[in-house]
Amino acid sequence: MKKRKWLGIITLASLILFASSCYAAGGHGKKQEKKVGILLIAFGSSIPSAQISFDNIDKKVKSVYPNTEVRWAFTSHIIRPMHSMLP
Repeated sequence: MKKRKWLGIITLASLILFASSCYAAGGHGKKQEKKVGILLIAFGSSIPSAQISFDNIDKKVKSVYPNTEVRWAFTSHIIRPMHSMLP
């Protein structure tokens, strides 16, 4: 019976702490600026001529969505440094 009582107290305390941390974050009930962007994700390529394809995709997306920020992400740890100079 004592274990059940302590389990209930611990559960209640955990819920109160969780709820208070969510409330303290200040995100609820306040209007926040809407952030919009486009994330293009590719594995990448170590072949320099492949950069032409990435550039064409980048230009096309930016022409269709001119007022939207476009960023690239590469999934390969080896390829990522090679493409760090993308616009």
